[in-house]
Amino acid sequence: ENASNYGQFVDLLMRNRFSLFRALEPHVKRADLERLSKDFMALFTWREITLDYIKSAIRQDVDASESEGTLFRTNTLLTAIMSSYCQRVGKTYLKSVLGPAFQWLQESTQSFEIDPAAEGGAPEAIKQNIFNVNYLANKFFKAILNSNDSIPFEIREIANTLQVAVLKKFPNSKYSAVGGFFFLRFVCPAVLAPELCDVTFSEERKSALRRPLVLVAKVLQQIANDQKFNEPHMEPLNELISKWTVKVHQFFDLLVQKDTSALHKERDRVLEQMKDEGEMVKGLLDKIGAVSLFSVHRFVSDHTKELMVKFSEQEKELGYNPAEELQELIYDMGVPPDAERPKTRAVSLSIRK
Repeated sequence: ENASNYGQFVDLLMRNRFSLFRALEPHVKRADLERLSKDFMALFTWREITLDYIKSAIRQDVDASESEGTLFRTNTLLTAIMSSYCQRVGKTYLKSVLGPAFQWLQESTQSFEIDPAAEGGAPEAIKQNIFNVNYLANKFFKAILNSNDSIPFEIREIANTLQVAVLKKFPNSKYSAVGGFFFLRFVCPAVLAPELCDVTFSEERKSALRRPLVLVAKVLQQIANDQKFNEPHMEPLNELISKWTVKVHQFFDLLVQKDTSALHKERDRVLEQMKDEGEMVKGLLDKIGAVSLFSVHRFVSDHTKELMVKFSEQEKELGYNPAEELQELIYDMGVPPDAERPKTRAVSLSIRK
């Protein structure tokens, strides 16, 4: 009975284009964002609907946005789930594509500091280091731009959904939203934290390799934002950005092409897996994990009243209050159990100028 209740609980959150779940998003505190994004994604993964949620949320958020420039640039539950999902489905791709550049950097004895204040101001050393950064960034760029055939179909689906939605609302913004998603949410986290795609550096080299990876990520970030550097010591890298801009746009044109065959295969797989609903519900706790399931139960339970108020305002339009059924189910499920969460090491993805 408990598993059945939780199965119904998950399904209620997903109904009507995830309306109940989306109504909960503003109540997620910044400090809880990473934890709850993983917990909710565990629920989506059990139902094999993470991609459906991301695509639905993208369409809703773009439609509600007043400015393309702010889309998905802040940390929200959607962007956190999107980043985690992309890291999961794209880990093999990222390791394969970025791995050789990481390996070259690991073996390199070059210096990459281009800030005169940090390097000591020696002009010849700065000039050589600018060359080194350009060389390293080119390695990453070439690897990425030559990888279109191996990009996971899930990444293509998100990019396509994003561009179609953005062009409908903001016709002059063809590339910036796709660039923000692909580079800022997918590639840059792996560049800044190679361990996300199972790439490790030797302990004695870790600190020295941090700075060049930050510089590469900053270049990728500027291309994603379609901007040039204004800081004097970074301006020499603008030539690199200009050099690659047209080719990056061509890459985006290929990126947003849907892989229909792969999508159909995935849908067939999901449908086959979901044939036996009873068995799916029985395996719910094992698939999702007690910690994530109880965490979501507790969070929803804490905010049921807010959902009732929000949807009571829409009851006339909808003909019913979808939060009522959830409130009754939460009452039947009782107090959320406690479960100990395993400790994990946080990964910092900040970019120092």
